[in-house]
Amino acid sequence: AGVQHARDLIALDPGYDDGLGDFLLASFYLVAPWPIGDSDEALRHYQRAAELAPESVRNQYGLGVYWAREGEAERARGSFQRVLSMPCLSSSEKLFCDFMKSEARRALPGL
Repeated sequence: AGVQHARDLIALDPGYDDGLGDFLLASFYLVAPWPIGDSDEALRHYQRAAELAPESVRNQYGLGVYWAREGEAERARGSFQRVLSMPCLSSSEKLFCDFMKSEARRALPGL
């Protein structure tokens, strides 16, 4: 049901809440087990969310997590550094802004 809600949200308004629909789909594809999980789909949706709202901390955090999981340390580092340098602007981002910034800060030394 959650995947369909994300797809419906994208169909209704891809830019809603800084690309939330694409972020949700990307996160689903990133963590779903085989055969549903799909790294390429995760990247496609994270990138689309980031294109829709490049100043979104949430979208940069998602890209950082993706790149870290893929072993792309330099790309992950860049995304996490952006997370730390940007303010959380949307109301949904503000709900877990401290978490994203804390996790980005924690991940950087290991990259």
